[in-house]
Amino acid sequence: MTYAKTPGRVFFNDCGLETARNAAGLLRSQVTQNLLSKPSQPGWSYIPSLYIVCELDRAISAATQHDCARRLRAQNRSVTIVGIAAGHSPFVSRARETAAFVVQASEEQ
Repeated sequence: MTYAKTPGRVFFNDCGLETARNAAGLLRSQVTQNLLSKPSQPGWSYIPSLYIVCELDRAISAATQHDCARRLRAQNRSVTIVGIAAGHSPFVSRARETAAFVVQASEEQ
C-alpha cells in the first residue's frame, strides 16, 4: 500500500486547516487489489457519466486527469467533462459546486 505522508495537504489542500485535519482523520486505507483488478463491465463504459477534473489536485495532476477523461470519452461518448478550481476532494472544499455539476449532468440525461 502507498500512504500519503501528509494527507491533509495532498487530498484537502484547498480546505481550511481544521477541515483538512478532520477530513484526513476520516481516511482509511484502500486495498491495493481494488486498484489493480478490472471490472467485467464498468458502468462508466456504457452509461452517461460525469468526469470532474480537479485543477488544483496534488494527488493526481490535472494533466493526468484530462488524459483519463479523454480516454474515457473515447470509450463512451456520453461522458461530460468539467473542470473545477479545487483540490482532490471537491465534495469537501466545493460541495455546492460539485453537487451542482452532478445535478446538471443528471438533468441533461
